[in-house]
Amino acid sequence: MVALASGLRGLVLVLAGQAPPWYQPTVTALGLGGIALGVLALGGHRRPALSWTALGLANLAVAVSAGLTANLP
Repeated sequence: MVALASGLRGLVLVLAGQAPPWYQPTVTALGLGGIALGVLALGGHRRPALSWTALGLANLAVAVSAGLTANLP
């Protein structure tokens, strides 16, 4: 829910032209990285330590993205 709310706020800011120029590529990279880590976590069922590490890093990507969005004017 936090990621959806953050993404919606970011989308509104981008469409309104109020987001800084670095915002869209940064959040896109974090989102793609988080998706890749989520896929790795779900696909790494034979290595539980890898799955949990990838899942934790994916959540970190979401937290950083949400933090960046929350700190926009």
